[in-house]
Amino acid sequence: MQQSAVNEQESGDAVAQVLGDSVTHADEATPLRVIVRRIETAFSAGDFATAASLVERNVLAAWFGLSTERFGEMVATFQREGVGDSAVLPVMLQVMTPTDELEPPSETSESDPLTAVARSFQLRMQGRHVEAMEAAARGAEVRRVLQPLFDAHAGWGLFEALQYGVTAMLAGDFTAALSALTRAQMHVVVPTLVFLSRDAYVKMAMLHALYGDAERARALLRDAERFSRTEVWAEEHIDVGVAIAASQLPGLSLEKSIQMLDAVQMQAIGEMWPFYFAALHRSLLAAGLLHEAEQRAEAFSAFGLPHVDGQGFAGSIFPLTAVTRALSRGDLSAARREIAKADGSLALTRIIAGLLETLAGRPAEALEAVSGIHDQTGGLRQLELWRYSIAASSHLTLGGREDCYDVLKFALETSGSLTPVELSYFSDEVCAFAKEEVADWPVSDDKQPSYFDIFPAPGSALTPREIEVLGELSRGLSREQIASAQYISVNTLKGHLRSIYRKLGVNSRARAVLEAERRGLI
Repeated sequence: MQQSAVNEQESGDAVAQVLGDSVTHADEATPLRVIVRRIETAFSAGDFATAASLVERNVLAAWFGLSTERFGEMVATFQREGVGDSAVLPVMLQVMTPTDELEPPSETSESDPLTAVARSFQLRMQGRHVEAMEAAARGAEVRRVLQPLFDAHAGWGLFEALQYGVTAMLAGDFTAALSALTRAQMHVVVPTLVFLSRDAYVKMAMLHALYGDAERARALLRDAERFSRTEVWAEEHIDVGVAIAASQLPGLSLEKSIQMLDAVQMQAIGEMWPFYFAALHRSLLAAGLLHEAEQRAEAFSAFGLPHVDGQGFAGSIFPLTAVTRALSRGDLSAARREIAKADGSLALTRIIAGLLETLAGRPAEALEAVSGIHDQTGGLRQLELWRYSIAASSHLTLGGREDCYDVLKFALETSGSLTPVELSYFSDEVCAFAKEEVADWPVSDDKQPSYFDIFPAPGSALTPREIEVLGELSRGLSREQIASAQYISVNTLKGHLRSIYRKLGVNSRARAVLEAERRGLI
């Protein structure tokens, strides 16, 4: 318990340092606390009818303000005593009671917003996030049926928009997530549910910090601090989102970023585990801690976290991060095996596939991978710039200088001035071309570390044949033996060895083996 308090303090201090603000604390006299006390007083006195009426009129405040066990106990008591007539409470109880098996949606459930909401939650708890988003979309389409239940005063509009945003995040539809979270931010602030408004800003900050506009993320975190903290159990989960976003902001050292994420209490991460892992993995790789990143990935994958392999963001984060580790080692074979396990419909998967093809020296395939995904990357600055960098590099390699120019000019027109970190997304060849050909292309002598620094230069990753040769070198086989095993001539083998030495930055057989071992290639 003492260590937990220390970690929470360290995390809070780190976030305050990044944002320049102190962490606010719950007010003893919040409207939420008043409602919860009235419910508890009536229920403890055995006045179940009054308690049920209060819960029905303030169901979201009760759900978040009471512990899950206490809320469940109350709803079960109301049902047993025959008090209350709202259809909402049984559905909320269903949401709180995960089940391994779900009945196929019936015609009735398809048209019932409450049932659609419950089904979406149940699917999310099972890690079936793509299906959950489909169910949530059906609920959103017919939520008008519940007016005035889902109105500004009851807070259901805010709740629905936020939950749809979270579901879309986990499903990997970041554009839909941004739209839903914007809807939640535009909702009038509900006094008993101010934490939901704060959460909407924090969730969007997470998306921008990882894949969008870092300065927008910083502003969103500051906006989130405008909302007073409450005593609900959801606050600790929101704090995790703050730590995830703040850890990826510019100006924070990689060491501090990792410390901030390590200070997070694991039991508080909840559904945001894919984003927590994405942030931690990125910081570890950028810090050059490849072995630790692999160990953390192995530990996380063994936790049995809710996801379906190959579906959505949650089902793709493990293979996608495995791809980046393989690429940082120059192991294209392993990268190709892993990319095939990710959800191919995601923009992030397509972009990483494009990066893989770029590093493999296959510009046409790289260009194909990142084409036609603007609808999925719009509003997310990092994803857009990564896409532009891959397209520009591919065009230049293919000899399409005019096409490269058009991509870079469009990147400037749509993104504005590029920061030194963002400039590092573009290869040296592309930047040299841009400096000569593209007016107003920014030039900076201030080299900033970037996530892209972990990857080898295009064309410098080892081929599957070269990795096989490295394995045979490590076994101490002679050139003649290796050439015979590979069914190639000794002269052809010498060409492979020269390529291997160049790509690994070594000049001898022994150093090649040592460097390959260090990178995890053999």
